[in-house]
Amino acid sequence: MYILNADMRTEHAKRIQLGTKGYFVEGPRKTAICEVVAILALADAEP
Repeated sequence: MYILNADMRTEHAKRIQLGTKGYFVEGPRKTAICEVVAILALADAEP
């Protein structure tokens, strides 16, 4: 997943961790189940 809104990078950096499970959604529909297996490029986000 790529975070398009730069303002949300800090929020994601605080909350994300390996093994987190969730869904990708399009409007009201869940379109995919996902699990965090690697965290890349969030080290640049300021907490």
